[in-house]
Amino acid sequence: MITFLKPSTKLGFLFNLNNLINLKFNHMLYIFGIIGLGLGILVGWFMRQQIAQRQADSAEAKAKDILTKAKVKQQEMYFRSREESLKIIDEAKREEASRRQELKISEDRLERRQSLFEKKILELEEKQRFLNEQTNRVEEAKNKIREIYNEAKKELERIS
Repeated sequence: MITFLKPSTKLGFLFNLNNLINLKFNHMLYIFGIIGLGLGILVGWFMRQQIAQRQADSAEAKAKDILTKAKVKQQEMYFRSREESLKIIDEAKREEASRRQELKISEDRLERRQSLFEKKILELEEKQRFLNEQTNRVEEAKNKIREIYNEAKKELERIS
């Protein structure tokens, strides 16, 4: 820096020039400082925008990830519930088939018993008819024997 000279010296014009340079230099420092401050604010604002954009992108990516996971979980739950409902339907069909088979077996047993019962009733009716016929024959034989006895008795009475 140039040293200050007294105005009375021969180099007095330098004093004025020096002051002028110092004054211009100080103003330039202020101007550069203001420009630097403005550039710093601008750079800071742009950096903040970039950071905010990255955070927004990150938040959006997280939201998309959460949404994707939710959709995958929804599909898993849908397929799991569908599979479970199909299992329940299959189990119900198997139970129905088993019950129908048991019912068929019970019906067959009942039909066999009913057939056997009807057969026994027919046999009993046949036996009863046979016994009735036998009873009628015995009665007829008794009647014939009585007639013969009565005739023989009459004959003996007549002879005697």
